[in-house]
Amino acid sequence: MAFETHTDMVMHAAIVAAGNAGTGLWLRCGVWTASHGETGVVPVDVARSFGDQGLIDEVVAAGLWSVTADGYRMEFGPSADWPLPIWRYSSS
Repeated sequence: MAFETHTDMVMHAAIVAAGNAGTGLWLRCGVWTASHGETGVVPVDVARSFGDQGLIDEVVAAGLWSVTADGYRMEFGPSADWPLPIWRYSSS
């Protein structure tokens, strides 16, 4: 399975708000979800293995993740649901 991204995402408001480090966390956790069949669900321990709580909070504040009882749900990106929601990358 793959965690694909689209060229339109580079200047999307949520990606810009997350910054380079937050985008890296989002990407690494997205790849993890794809390789573990979690479909956009990021457990707390996985998120914390890739970034500290401050960085996680930035990703949540940017709107890329929402908080769940067990971790985080990707609200933006190809692992958020099926089929791959490339339309979510539109900045308009």
